[in-house]
Parts: sequence; C-alpha cells; structure tokens
Amino acid sequence: MAKAMKSTPIQAARGPVKLGGAPAFAPIQNVYICQVKPVNGELRNVPIKICNSVNPWGFLDQSEREAGFRKYSRDRPTP
Repeated sequence: MAKAMKSTPIQAARGPVKLGGAPAFAPIQNVYICQVKPVNGELRNVPIKICNSVNPWGFLDQSEREAGFRKYSRDRPTP
C-alpha cells in the first residue's frame, strides 16, 4: 500500500504532495507564508512566499531527527 501511495502523484488543494521515505512516509508539500490583508472588505490570508516541496523535518537527516526525538520524548527517564 505504501509503495503504491508513494508512487502516485497527489494534487491537493495546496499544491502537489508526495510521500517521503521510511520510516514515517511523511508528506512533502508546499508551505505558504501568508500575511493577513483586507480583500474585498474581508481579512484574508494572502500568500507572500511559497516554499516548494518542503520536507516536514526540514534539513535534518534521519539520525539528527531521531536524536531530537529521543531528547524530547515523554518516554525518557526523568532525572
């Protein structure tokens, strides 16, 4: 199932989405930086910058992500 989903292009309301690799298969998608502006008498979120194909973990590699998860996990022993 994951293999089929990973190879299937997805066109979502916010733009193209693809699934990242194991272990999380997290979505890689566009991120919109918005500013609230009046549009036709109503306040609206207006995109001012689009960051394309953003990995949900940013620029960290897998070992750095896992180290962060361990450091801030609720399951870690308390001192």
